[in-house]
Amino acid sequence: MKKYFAISSVIIVFFSLFNGCSNSKYPGYELSDNGVNYKFITRSADTAKAEVSDYVVVNMTYGLADTLLFDSKTLDDELVFPYIEHTFEGDLYDALGLMSVGDSMAFVIVADSFYLKTANMSKLPSYVKAGEPMYYQLKLLRVETRKQYQQAILGAQMEKRKKEISTLLDYVRNNKISNPPTASGLYFIETKKGWGHKPGKGDICNIRLMVKTLNGTQLYSNLKKDIPVLKVEYGKEFDTKGFMEGLGMMKEGGEAKLIVPSNIGVGAYGMQGVDGFTTLEYKLVLESITPFAAAEKQRLEEEKIRNAERDKIKGTEKAKLESYIRKNKIKVSPQPSGFYYIERRAGSGKQAVHGSTVELNYKLFSIDGDLISSSYEKGQPLKFVLGTGAVIEGWEKGIKLMSEGSEATLVIPSNLAYGSQGKGKKIPPYSTLVFDVELVSVK
Repeated sequence: MKKYFAISSVIIVFFSLFNGCSNSKYPGYELSDNGVNYKFITRSADTAKAEVSDYVVVNMTYGLADTLLFDSKTLDDELVFPYIEHTFEGDLYDALGLMSVGDSMAFVIVADSFYLKTANMSKLPSYVKAGEPMYYQLKLLRVETRKQYQQAILGAQMEKRKKEISTLLDYVRNNKISNPPTASGLYFIETKKGWGHKPGKGDICNIRLMVKTLNGTQLYSNLKKDIPVLKVEYGKEFDTKGFMEGLGMMKEGGEAKLIVPSNIGVGAYGMQGVDGFTTLEYKLVLESITPFAAAEKQRLEEEKIRNAERDKIKGTEKAKLESYIRKNKIKVSPQPSGFYYIERRAGSGKQAVHGSTVELNYKLFSIDGDLISSSYEKGQPLKFVLGTGAVIEGWEKGIKLMSEGSEATLVIPSNLAYGSQGKGKKIPPYSTLVFDVELVSVK
């Protein structure tokens, strides 16, 4: 559930800085030539303005009349974004175009425009009313050219890398690690000698490991025996390059500690919730190795079993479909492509065609009558563009037979649905699907 906070008084209390009549529909605001409903709170002596492709650094809040939706002061870092052409007349970028560095301003937009145009949402959030005003407070702190911004990012990254190296060297010194790093920078400390061979490409390594940062924050562990081992194919991308390098240095039955710096680990931008330029520590146990030949044999046997199960299901699909047709007394003939279209109510509106944006409600059933999915349960119709591959082929074909307001049942064989692969647990391979569809709108 989303949580919203009461908007601060700086948004709901406005400053009357201008006297006389205003050409804005919002009391106390002026309407600029570029469509901004605004009022300056402070004006600076600085004349520097943003140009398209510059980056702006701002303090910003925005919200509805009684709800604060965003406050940049809650961010861990400054709010920086590129200054671009407006997404609609009178938007944030038009407001920034009126400002110089050091200026602060309040301005108003229609919330619909923000969500549907700037945020590119298909519909308004439930907490927003159509036509409702959205109030901004904005202070322009700095303007940087693209080059200045990129240099600042590079400088910040260099500082983070220097800090990481310093932390790593302190860790090595404090933990009296005498092993030199490999050429890539990996520290490999064997804590228990293995009794078997090293992994080769394609071998399946059954491992246990714990991963943490150098400050002790644990990120993952399956060291406890009640947690299944991880099966990792050696040579195939997994986790980090440093992890794979260290695994290749171990023998079956061995244990090791790996210190993996960011250049062979999480990189400059981080991964899986770990910040960039973070060194990781692994405790790694290589319990056993299944050689490639044996692993491939096992994979082929498992694939053979899966294929046999699929063939068995495939053989029953036609019989199930014929039984469904008889049981439900369906008299219509199948369409040329093989699906059944049973019209429940004729529509009087616009015909759905390739390229139409359609909104529809639906219920999806298995051929056995089990409900799989429903737009009614989700609380809103499904919206998509016909002909873009957004839905299965049978649905595309069926909806093109409908017009706005019509209702129909589509019985779609697997070759026009999810085929031999299925989709998740509820739609196994070779599943005929039944859709009850109500076409709400066509645009």
